[in-house]
Amino acid sequence: MYDGRGVQNATVVFLASEDASEKAKKMRPYAYVDGQGNFEIMTYKEGDGAPAGIYRVMILIAGAPNKSPKDKAAGEPEQQSVQNLNIPAAVIEKYGNVETSGIKVTVEDGENNLDPFVLTMGTGRGTEPAASGRPSGISSKN
Repeated sequence: MYDGRGVQNATVVFLASEDASEKAKKMRPYAYVDGQGNFEIMTYKEGDGAPAGIYRVMILIAGAPNKSPKDKAAGEPEQQSVQNLNIPAAVIEKYGNVETSGIKVTVEDGENNLDPFVLTMGTGRGTEPAASGRPSGISSKN
């Protein structure tokens, strides 16, 4: 969620925590976000969920800049926000990197409902409940 709205076409990616098994570290459960900010995580196929465990989360936003400032040609304009969402580039960069997103989730066996991930400019974890209170669905399957 950004500014009270779902970030449609964003991709949520779960990366296993550092203490996970080597097999778990190779998996990248992911989901595509709908217009209301909901998603259902999958590992290999739709509906299979994510293995139980602790994950760090990054959120990739469609239309985000794909070049770092040093890779841009001289005089190339800065992209300040994703069109139609007014999401600042700093927010996109923050959550597009697992090291800076600050989001960590625990997936338990069975059905899991998470508080919405709220994207902010601040240094918070980005998981404060959104005004809509819509949960994001995650199923854990072993």
